[in-house]
Amino acid sequence: MGFETLNLYREIELDASLEAAATLLVSTETPGQAVTGRFSKNLAATSGRVPVNVRLPGDLRGKLLKLRLTPTGLCVLYGARVFAKPLGVESAWGWYPLPVVETPEGYSAASLPIVPTAEDFAVAALPIPSTPEDFAVAALPIVPTPEGWEIQSLPLRETPMEPGWVDLPVDAIE
Repeated sequence: MGFETLNLYREIELDASLEAAATLLVSTETPGQAVTGRFSKNLAATSGRVPVNVRLPGDLRGKLLKLRLTPTGLCVLYGARVFAKPLGVESAWGWYPLPVVETPEGYSAASLPIVPTAEDFAVAALPIPSTPEDFAVAALPIVPTPEGWEIQSLPLRETPMEPGWVDLPVDAIE
């Protein structure tokens, strides 16, 4: 789904029946960048048709949002929506429906021509040589921590309700 403005995404809700586990891949594009997978979540099987909510990372943003649900078995997806907030304009968080392609009426699962395992099947040993008798663990040359070393705290601020970009100076490598 595409938006006219850059959006911050918080949550995905799927209306689905997952008879087997599935993986949800969330891809977005930001201005000047390609559509890239930015978040992945393994979903457990459900007992019938239920809403499946997936919380997204706090900094997931983009104009174009693409979802890919990859099941390991039978999965029926009835609908999907995203909880998002347009950035740069005065607006609130809201649910936006995502397009879901309907399964055709005449759909039925296809049988795959998988040949059954033979009766005389046996596990084959791999030709991996055994560890030599003279094998010894090698010590790595790790320099000990100096006496005066102390933990340093970083000055971290709380995330503001309206996050924005911060330019950080970076030394050029020559």
